[in-house]
Amino acid sequence: MTTAISIIGKGKMGQALARHFEQAGISVQILGREQEIVQGKFVIFAIPYEDMVSLIYPNQDHFTNKIIIDISNPLDYQTKASLFPPHQSASLKLAELFPNLTFIKAFNTTFTSSRVIATESPLVMIAGDSSSAKEKLITLLNQSHFKTIDMGNLDRSRDLEAFARVQLSLLEAGHIDPLQIFAI
Repeated sequence: MTTAISIIGKGKMGQALARHFEQAGISVQILGREQEIVQGKFVIFAIPYEDMVSLIYPNQDHFTNKIIIDISNPLDYQTKASLFPPHQSASLKLAELFPNLTFIKAFNTTFTSSRVIATESPLVMIAGDSSSAKEKLITLLNQSHFKTIDMGNLDRSRDLEAFARVQLSLLEAGHIDPLQIFAI
C-alpha cells in the first residue's frame, strides 16, 4: 500500500490525526522531527511553525511535489496573541519563504478530545491557493470521514488562525464545552 499521508509530529494532534486516518483505512507514516524520508503525497506538519521552517528549509526540493498542510497556530500561549501581525499568518509566511511549495491551512481549528466517538465526522476548514491541491485534500478528507469547508485562498488562513484563538479563549475560560464538531 502506498503511503498517502506523512505526519511530522508525534504529539497529541499528530497521534489523533494518524488514528483518525488509519481508522478510515488511509495509510499513514508518522515521523518525528529527525531528517527522515517523507513518503506521503500529503505532509501534515503537526509541529510548531518555527520547527516547520527549520525542517523545510534544508529539504525544499524534497517537498516540491507534496501538498503541505500547516496545522499550526503560532501563538504566545500565555496571552493568546498571534506571533504575526494581522495581515500575516503562518501559512502565508511559509508560502512567502518557500514559493515553489504548495501549502494548505487545515486542522488548526480542530482539537483533540476524548469525548468524541469514532463515528463522528469532525469539521475541517481549509484555505489554500492551489485549487487542485485543495480538491485532492477534500477528497482524502471526505474518504476519511471528515466534513470540510473550503474557506478560499491562503489569505483566509489569517481568519482561521484568528478563529482558533477565539475557540481557545472560550474553551479555556469555560464558556463552552469542547467544540465537538471541531474535535477528533
